[in-house]
Amino acid sequence: RPNDRDAFALATGILEHRFATVKAERLPLGSERFEALKSLQKERELLQETFNHQKRHWIAWSYPIITGRQRFDENTPVPPTDADYSPIIDLEALDQSN
Repeated sequence: RPNDRDAFALATGILEHRFATVKAERLPLGSERFEALKSLQKERELLQETFNHQKRHWIAWSYPIITGRQRFDENTPVPPTDADYSPIIDLEALDQSN
């Protein structure tokens, strides 16, 4: 379960959409199935847009951004708390998320 409200709502929306898709695929009449799946396609696009928005947010606000560091432990240096924060945004990674 995601800790933030928006991520939880997105995950819930994805699961609900998948359930609705499975139900629509089981409709006996082809025309009903087609219409149901067509309307679900719009919802899928909205979910994809929401995911992309959150992904951009997660990339932009991940802290600290330290390229190349794989793990951290009790020996990891801690940035000073009384210094000005100037984030480094990986614009290349942000562009690739679109």
